Amino acid sequence: MSAARLDPLSVHEASHALAGHLLGARVLRCEVFASGHGRTNSMFRGVSRLSRIKVVLAGHQGERLLVPAQADPAHAEKDIEKAVSLAFAMARLGERQRLAARGLDEPDEKMLRRYAARAEALIALAERDVAELLAANRPTLERLAAKLQTDGKLGGRAVAAIVGGVPV
Repeated sequence: MSAARLDPLSVHEASHALAGHLLGARVLRCEVFASGHGRTNSMFRGVSRLSRIKVVLAGHQGERLLVPAQADPAHAEKDIEKAVSLAFAMARLGERQRLAARGLDEPDEKMLRRYAARAEALIALAERDVAELLAANRPTLERLAAKLQTDGKLGGRAVAAIVGGVPV
């Protein structure tokens, strides 16, 4: 199936699954529903927060890569909110450690602005990295999205087999 004939939602969910698999998460399942929604479940034990942010942002980046004219911002909305939350928590964790070292409990206005700036930088880094990862694995992403579009659901083993080049 050519990339032009791929459904944006299948591309979106396949992108989450591919990025998760390649970044060390255990992909449990990847699904698209007739209602126009999808879901990819992964376990992230031992996977860095930055890699989790990349996986969260992969859906929209995959759409932009394979079906740019059909990329749906609505598909990305929840993912972006989740990525921002993860990035802000990551930035805040670093600041919290600095606060504790200085004997302080609560961040001031200046620190909150730094949280936001660091979170923004993490999001930009994650978007760039996952876009490069997906582009480097474009044929695999196309196969994964086509199989998901056809079957509607892929288990973790099927995702791993497709990523590994094994026919499913």
